[in-house]
Amino acid sequence: MKLTPKKVDDVLGGEDAMKNVDKTKETCPECAHEWAFFRMQQTRSADEAATRFYTCEKCSHIWSDAS
Repeated sequence: MKLTPKKVDDVLGGEDAMKNVDKTKETCPECAHEWAFFRMQQTRSADEAATRFYTCEKCSHIWSDAS
């Protein structure tokens, strides 16, 4: 029997997640470049602060302030 993988929605926004986002001075943990794009997303309950996700302008590494 051939199994077909189930299509899963990207809960963090997919390819458009970093579209039209702001840029800030934040050092990339991978390449040490000093600028990154960022966006805020509520990932926990509403009474907790939103998580800031960064994408390095140079190497496209993604990290968050929660990690």
